[in-house]
Amino acid sequence: MGTVSSILEQNFPQAPKWSVNDAPDLDGKVFVVTGGNTGIGFETCKALLSKNAKVYLCTRCPKRGQDALEQLHQLTGKYTEVLSLDLANLDSVREAARELTRKETEIYCLINNGGVLGPPLEAKTAQGYDLQFGTNVLGHYLFTTLLLPMLLRTSKTSGVPARIVTVSSFQHLFAPKGGVDYDSLVPNSPNADRIRERMGRETLYSQSKWALIAFTNELARQYDPEDIIAISLNREMMLWDCSYGALSSLYAGTDPGALQLSGKALSSILFLGRELTVPGRIPKTPLSASDFGIGWKYTLESEKGSSY
Repeated sequence: MGTVSSILEQNFPQAPKWSVNDAPDLDGKVFVVTGGNTGIGFETCKALLSKNAKVYLCTRCPKRGQDALEQLHQLTGKYTEVLSLDLANLDSVREAARELTRKETEIYCLINNGGVLGPPLEAKTAQGYDLQFGTNVLGHYLFTTLLLPMLLRTSKTSGVPARIVTVSSFQHLFAPKGGVDYDSLVPNSPNADRIRERMGRETLYSQSKWALIAFTNELARQYDPEDIIAISLNREMMLWDCSYGALSSLYAGTDPGALQLSGKALSSILFLGRELTVPGRIPKTPLSASDFGIGWKYTLESEKGSSY
């Protein structure tokens, strides 16, 4: 599939082949959705609640989370759980993981949906990283890593693999050569600031989405599909509302057919099972966290140096 046709397919999909009605009953299953208070994340939570799942809606703003909780209750008659999570602050990420472990012993599916797009170039995370990479990638990397024991426990006790669904984008096609400019990831570095200014906001966003696919591929490589199913996907855009955009996440997180798709980067729900990747743009050999260099340093040390 060429770059142009891939972009057109992602932005102007035809009618979906799968709907929320096709999802199985999710009673007793715990889902965690980042960025769940608005947009596609909100629609994902709404659909999961309609299928009787227990849903943790993660948001950096508790007030907005409470507003979303009340709106979801009006729409579905069900209550979600609100979890405070600021992906741009790794201390907040660790605290959110601690809170989840106090409340739950198992997680059926983690949906990494949250993120930022196009903030000012000078915007940084609490730890000094580029805001887009820090939020979209590092925050989700640490959160996922800390929740892996709960996900693995689910697969052991239920006999069904737990799922990690990560929302990427066709924008990965416009990432720098090699996917990530590692020099742009150095926190609180004047040289990194200059590199980011040269790259621009769009390219910085693209490299964050490329890294999410590579990270998901690495999860799929490391874990047996009988334990963990890791899928990345594109969020649909432009001609469809957010309820349509949530369908790919819902399919990947609930449908039995998605059990065969670990390590895939999926295109829109119209093309179930088709890979989003364009030859040469995603590494054939998945990258490990250490391959990302300095951008992962704080995350790795934080994870190793604490029990949450």
